[in-house]
Amino acid sequence: MVASKGQTATKPQAPSSRPVTPRGVLARGLAQPSPLERAERLRDAIEQSKLSAADPWGYAAKARAWRQRAQQLVDEIARSGDTPALQRGLDTLAAEVEGDRDFQEARRRA
Repeated sequence: MVASKGQTATKPQAPSSRPVTPRGVLARGLAQPSPLERAERLRDAIEQSKLSAADPWGYAAKARAWRQRAQQLVDEIARSGDTPALQRGLDTLAAEVEGDRDFQEARRRA
């Protein structure tokens, strides 16, 4: 790069390999969904999985119980806010649902 008189030459910088996050996104908490949003998404994913389950009749009872637990978490989080106990309950339910072979198959088929 050639510098004109009185200016110093600067080398162009290579693009960063790190993804750029818009300014303020992390500060506003938009990078991670809130516990309420997580619970709602889990409830909706369970409901959606019932439509694409390989064995809908066998899967329905399990999905209904999960959906009820997810709805209870949605209601509690909306009422009480994010508490450690509710966070643990949400993490436990999410691990149970997402670790289930039938749920995984239903999501794959969707």
